[in-house]
Amino acid sequence: MLTPFTTPDDVRALLGVSDVELPDRVLNLPVYQIALRRKLQKLSDTEDVLALFTSIHSQSVASRSEDQQAFYDAIYHYSSVAAATQAGVSLALVAPKRITDDKSGVERFSDSPYRDVLANLESELLAAKGAVLDALSTLTASSLPQDT
Repeated sequence: MLTPFTTPDDVRALLGVSDVELPDRVLNLPVYQIALRRKLQKLSDTEDVLALFTSIHSQSVASRSEDQQAFYDAIYHYSSVAAATQAGVSLALVAPKRITDDKSGVERFSDSPYRDVLANLESELLAAKGAVLDALSTLTASSLPQDT
């Protein structure tokens, strides 16, 4: 499952599709979680981003510092965009163009109608990665002991 990093609804919103076109049962396949966790692990060579996010997630929102919340939000946004990018790659192959009640039932796309959306998501993913790294740097710097 993609939670707690993001939700199927957030992924669909970024792709501009409905739960009929991209159901939860597809987005909750292990392949998406594995891909997302790998992307998150590659964000930093020195910090365990997954453990840090999980630790912050376990705290109540009210008890989080501003830096912790900024990191949490940055990871959530990055995760949403990364999962949408991953799901979007095969979306044109599996998403219905039109669903009918007759025997044929579903008409599929013959090209990639999501090309522009995916290009925008790739660009957004780079920006989201930058935001994560900035938030991580700020968070780790604020948790270091101060020189006296």
